[in-house]
This record gives sequence, C-alpha cells and structure tokens, in this order.
Amino acid sequence: MGNAHSIGKPSGAHIAEEFLQRGNPMLAGRMGSIPELSVFRRFGALNSQRLLYLQAELIHLERQLRGREQIDDGSNKDYSVDWAKLRNSATCPVECDLQYELMNKIWDKLREYSRYTSHLPYCNAISNICRSR
Repeated sequence: MGNAHSIGKPSGAHIAEEFLQRGNPMLAGRMGSIPELSVFRRFGALNSQRLLYLQAELIHLERQLRGREQIDDGSNKDYSVDWAKLRNSATCPVECDLQYELMNKIWDKLREYSRYTSHLPYCNAISNICRSR
C-alpha cells in the first residue's frame, strides 16, 4: 500500500494507511491527508426541521412570557422596568419567579437557535443585509 496511497499527499502528511481499518477509518485517514477529498452530507432538511421546531418553541415561550408580563405588571411588580427586581425574583417563593424562569428558558433556546443559524449561509447573508441598512 506504500506508494499507491501516497500519490497526491502533501509532504510530511504521511499516514500509515496500512494500519487503518477499511471503511470509515481508512476514508478518514485519506481525508485527513488530502482535505480536498472531504465531502460531508449537510442534512439540510433535518437541520431546517430542527430550526423550525426551535422557532416554534421560542414562539410558545414568547407567548407565555408576554402573558406572564401582563400578570406581573397588573400586580405592580415592576419587572418590566426594574431588572434588579426581576433578577431577585429568582429567590422568591414559588409564584413570583415565573417570569425570570421563562426568560432563562428563552435565553437558552435563543443560544441554541443562534448556534444553528450562524452556520447557515443564507442566515448569514440575511444578517449581513440587515446590518448594512
């Protein structure tokens, strides 16, 4: 397997392919030696479906938050204008920290959503267009 597998390899990137198992280990060794050979499936439909589910979760959480904001505003908790009160509500008994809990759930989902969308070229293109205006 010596010379036949070293054709096209950059010097110094020699992998002892004779020690790699056939299948994925051998393919990975060749991809490591010659990155131009690397081809991976994007799973575009599955990634899009995951994004749609994350959007649906965020919409659901946003609706819950807006409802909770109205309830809390009606009881003069001032969470909408006083971040410290909202933050300190996390140490309250059962009912008063619901808005803060929802915010934490939303922040976690937004982080996950942003992680997914930052890798998608069309989302980056849209973000760039929006930033340039």
